[in-house]
Amino acid sequence: MEFHQLPTVLSVTPEGEGETVAVVLALPSAEGKAPKRVRICLLTEQYADLAVQAEKISLERAQELLEAGKLCAAIQRGIGMLAYGNQSVRRLAYKLTAKGVERAIAETAAAYLAAKGYIRETDTALLRAREGLRKGWGLMRIREDLRAHGFDAEAIEAVAEDLSEVDFTENCEAVIRKRYGDIPAERPERQKLTAAMLRLGYEPEEIREAMRRIVREKSGT
Repeated sequence: MEFHQLPTVLSVTPEGEGETVAVVLALPSAEGKAPKRVRICLLTEQYADLAVQAEKISLERAQELLEAGKLCAAIQRGIGMLAYGNQSVRRLAYKLTAKGVERAIAETAAAYLAAKGYIRETDTALLRAREGLRKGWGLMRIREDLRAHGFDAEAIEAVAEDLSEVDFTENCEAVIRKRYGDIPAERPERQKLTAAMLRLGYEPEEIREAMRRIVREKSGT
């Protein structure tokens, strides 16, 4: 296929409150066919960095603008997703990719939003961890949940430090009382109770101590 004209930036128009710029490109077509018009959106900082103006440009320059347009679209889509709830950087990138955004662009968009303060990884992780506490989870379950939702190791350790004053043995005891009322006398039932508490993320020693407290209270010792 032969091309007979260079790409051209036809127009550059600020949009909305000046946060984005619409750029219309005329891209080369096969000989004998009219150029294809493509409209892309750029962030104002992209527009400034790329120094976009109406002019004929090279094929390489056109590709650069098209890639910038993809990134801008991914960033705007990411902002829309964050409006529905906090996300980790990795989770947002995953969701963008699931919506058809190229992986590299999705990751760059998520990192950009984190750098701009749209995503506060540690704060978001802590909010999710406290939601886990309300559900009666132990620290192990909270850690697993944060990892599953893409939070990085630094954020997870920051959460663990923040929760260091939480008495998880006391929490485990409260969950047992709420769900079971008492410690079953039969060994198989006690084993089932223990397994359930392990699934909630409590440490074996936390479970044993919580059960001992309930038994001691019942016996009056």
